[in-house]
Amino acid sequence: MTKKKMVPVVYLKGHNEPVEGLAFSSDSRYALSGGQDMILWGIQAKEVLKIFQGHKANIWSCAFSPDDQFALSGSVDETIKLWDISTGKEIRTLKGHRSWVKKAIFSNDGKQIASISWNGTMTIWSTNTGEQVHVSKFKNKICDIAYSNGGQCIAVGNCEGELTLLDLISKEIIWVNKFYDGGGVHVSFSPRINRAVLTSGASEIVILIEFPSGKILEKFKLDDYGADGGIGFNSDGNKIYVTTNFTIQTWDIVNAKLLKSITTGEGDLIENAAFSPDDHWALTGNAYKELILWDLTI
Repeated sequence: MTKKKMVPVVYLKGHNEPVEGLAFSSDSRYALSGGQDMILWGIQAKEVLKIFQGHKANIWSCAFSPDDQFALSGSVDETIKLWDISTGKEIRTLKGHRSWVKKAIFSNDGKQIASISWNGTMTIWSTNTGEQVHVSKFKNKICDIAYSNGGQCIAVGNCEGELTLLDLISKEIIWVNKFYDGGGVHVSFSPRINRAVLTSGASEIVILIEFPSGKILEKFKLDDYGADGGIGFNSDGNKIYVTTNFTIQTWDIVNAKLLKSITTGEGDLIENAAFSPDDHWALTGNAYKELILWDLTI
């Protein structure tokens, strides 16, 4: 296992508030970040390309559409905005949540949008019309959602250590499993195999489960807490990336082996993270209103 302190490729500055939502485009050439506004970055040029303005409060979630033509921003102002990336113009605002929007994502085919708010509501919207297709109300606060790799299910992580799997056709709950004693559950699905990986900011344990059964296949013990949302698979689905407070780790899930741990340093506490689809880059946000680009290939 390689463990070393890594020097960031660059600190990207442009936000006036702490950086929250992070996302890469499907070709890994661009990234989105949320703060007071949403910023589109060019990864190769390492510069601001566009600034999307219009929310009345901070943005907590950013997402690209599968074809990279559109973007989503979810905000503390309880709304979601759909944007045309090429023009930088707002297409529509989705209204209906009664609490701040924690996350908003596109479905795998881009035809729908799923969003969650802090009061335990998940809403599915039509991308074309902006109309609500389905609303689910959960008893606990929700902190994460993710579409399965086939797009037929959606996983919902709450703040009490539970994960719910919902069938998108029947809108029925398949199962609810408690994987952690507490803390917010974050989830990421493998792009190629029937696996999902879970983290909790209140635990040092990363859990690999089988999909759709929910069976626990493996547990990986980190050396620190703080893996709160910084989780993702590599493009082949045989490795995972996970962040702690001060590390970016790469794990071999086939052999349950830690391959590499990048130490960021005490000045770069990781608040959130995203990983590029080409396995080259990691983006992290810190409390100093900065976005930090890391090279995962070194």
